[in-house]
Amino acid sequence: MALATLQVLLMNKKPKPTATSPGSSVEPATNGLDLFIPIDDTTEQYAGIAKMLRGRVANKLAGVTLAFPDVSANGIASAPSSLNPALVRLVQGLPKRTKVGVAYDGSSAPYTSLAGEMSHPLAYARSIVQTQDTMAKELGRNLNGGAAGDWEFPTEGQQNDVTTIVRFVQKAGIPMTVEIGPGNDQGINYGALAATGANFNVMSLDDPLGSEPAEPNAPGATTISDLESLQREGVSASHESYELPLYAQTFPDATGFGQNYNMQATAEVPDSSLAGMHMTHVVDNLSNLSSSGVVGNTLYSYESNRDISEIARAAAAIGVRNVTAWEADQAIWGALMAAEGQGAY
Repeated sequence: MALATLQVLLMNKKPKPTATSPGSSVEPATNGLDLFIPIDDTTEQYAGIAKMLRGRVANKLAGVTLAFPDVSANGIASAPSSLNPALVRLVQGLPKRTKVGVAYDGSSAPYTSLAGEMSHPLAYARSIVQTQDTMAKELGRNLNGGAAGDWEFPTEGQQNDVTTIVRFVQKAGIPMTVEIGPGNDQGINYGALAATGANFNVMSLDDPLGSEPAEPNAPGATTISDLESLQREGVSASHESYELPLYAQTFPDATGFGQNYNMQATAEVPDSSLAGMHMTHVVDNLSNLSSSGVVGNTLYSYESNRDISEIARAAAAIGVRNVTAWEADQAIWGALMAAEGQGAY
């Protein structure tokens, strides 16, 4: 998931695909732009993504993360019974320098039960390692981008289980990324997790805890503050990433900026469709690195091309060299490329 200079990352050729290169050490977060790609998109969507990932975008793309494999009710991850051939072709067509990883959805009930109640972290960790190996073979590609735990809001009581999972996966030679929701201050000792060599992806996506009263999506300044807080706890900036949404989060209340936006969102709208909405401007506050607009009675919170540029600059200013985007089939690449023109990448 520096910004001014994309580091070229080359993979070692191996006789057959594996989850990671045997004997390799855990690496810090990739420099540049990482992009999430769902594993359950349609053939037509994958064709569109493949088209977007050619040319200039391919030159900026440092990594892709495929989301999400299945997780059973007892917390066991497994590869899909079959992958869409269009996804396989897309992955195989990526430049060899592009890292490929897999994200595991931990924000749903199976992970909550696993880590908080059933306490089967080792079984879950083993299933991640097995799934990485299976998907590497099905994709015909080394998964040197590792595994990401989309846990978002772990609690203090889940500290030991999360640490156990991360350590096990890392010891198997698979780089592990811990994904954190905005404003997460629930007692996790991130310094202890940093000691495992894990990477950290801080999200500025919608905040389900409702702790961000100024925007439906967490203001970028809050995410920057979270990244700085992790650094104070011992996380290296080279192991951090800022994740931004490439969609507009909508809320059924258009009364304006400054109210509490902690209600359930009605929809996620691709950024690519915003241009034709004739949106009434509400706020574009670069101190918050976020934009809002209104159409009818619906409020839209989104990242404009100027926001993206400012986010990239703000992250680089504190040593964070990686920006991650959710997700490929919602992306407006024109905004990313416009941001490039403003020095974002």
